Amino acid sequence: MTVRKLLFPFGIALLALGLSACDTGRKAPPKTEVRVLNAVPRYASLDYRRAESTLTTIDFKVGNVFTYDEDTYKFNVETADPLTGAPQRILSFEQKVLAGTTYTVVIYDAGDTIDRVVLEAPTVARTAPDMQVQAVHVAKNLPPVDFYLTPPGTDLLATAPLGTIGFLQQVAPRNLPAGPYEITVTAAGDPSNVLLKSSVFTLDAGRSISFSIAPDAGSSNQPFSVVAFGDVSNPFFNINAPSSLRVINASADQAPRDVAIGSQFSPPQFPAVPFPTATPYGNIPAGVDLKINVTPPGNPGTLEVDTNLTFAPTSLYTMIVGGNPGTLSYMMLLDDNRRYTQYGTLRFFSGATQIPAILFYLVPPGGDVELAIPLASIAAPGGSDQFPVPPGTYELWLKGLDPLVVVAGPIPITINAGGVYGVLATNNASGVSADVTLLDDFQ
Repeated sequence: MTVRKLLFPFGIALLALGLSACDTGRKAPPKTEVRVLNAVPRYASLDYRRAESTLTTIDFKVGNVFTYDEDTYKFNVETADPLTGAPQRILSFEQKVLAGTTYTVVIYDAGDTIDRVVLEAPTVARTAPDMQVQAVHVAKNLPPVDFYLTPPGTDLLATAPLGTIGFLQQVAPRNLPAGPYEITVTAAGDPSNVLLKSSVFTLDAGRSISFSIAPDAGSSNQPFSVVAFGDVSNPFFNINAPSSLRVINASADQAPRDVAIGSQFSPPQFPAVPFPTATPYGNIPAGVDLKINVTPPGNPGTLEVDTNLTFAPTSLYTMIVGGNPGTLSYMMLLDDNRRYTQYGTLRFFSGATQIPAILFYLVPPGGDVELAIPLASIAAPGGSDQFPVPPGTYELWLKGLDPLVVVAGPIPITINAGGVYGVLATNNASGVSADVTLLDDFQ
């Protein structure tokens, strides 16, 4: 056996040993946390991803937490084309992330575009005895405000705010004791002018929380709310704000109706609501048990609806009233009147008691309704969800559920991006078809 043949296996062993030693000494890059919050009300949701990695869909006022290796990355924000579903990239940016720092990326509405603001804070150990907070203002149309984060019952007149911040300005990270807190937002320099007061919540030690003053833009009756974002996101609204209610009169006799709130009949909150119309929104007390009554105009002794309801602060509601005289019924619907960049929104209502349930269809002009799938099936009095509809011209058709025959249509309608629309079906004098009233931005 030659010397070469004797040394060859030994050389292989040395090589393997060397590779093993190198592999053992390799260390993974240090990691850091990146939080991404969607504060853009005019998109139903945003798709976020690092470079070309898998998309994560983030809804409005919702945040997601990601862990990345220390490095410089390109981040992309996309949305889907409303007609084709193809991805549309609407924001790209680079960000260097370092271990020992927690990053909160807030995607905000800059007007014609969207953009991001990045909050940076030292990473907090889970074993830390206190907690860390910071804040940013991303509500474009809201003037500068004072932001307070205080224990419940604190006298704001004797307390300095956490910071005074205008659009895109930040409150730098600071440590606070763990415990119960409440948020108060006031006009800058005027603690007596409270714009938002939150419910009481607990902040735990060893946590880092970012607060974003974000626009509501039609999702409530308030101009803004505050989103707290740590391990999860949590929006806080103004607990002292009223609710907002509007009424649609779809009664079978087509007569006007009074709608009284809190047993206030003279005058009622909504006097002599005409058929078939929707009133403007009116503010009503929130968070309390309210008596709701519907009566013939000026006749509080005849209670056609007599019920008790509790409404949430800042929320928008539509009450559709229908049925036969003397025995009216109602349905209460929660509204979200954001105006989307890519879509209009459309809600269907029915007060057509002569037709047990109505199917609502949208088809392209000249399209075959027999091949279409209904968007909603509604029994009177009732309403559907608010559907996102791509901009365009459509034909509206209504069918009875039993039998499945056309009861109205085709009715040409146009949906514009950013529009909020309603369609109301009511009894037709024939007894077998339906009348259609176009509401909201159709008018």
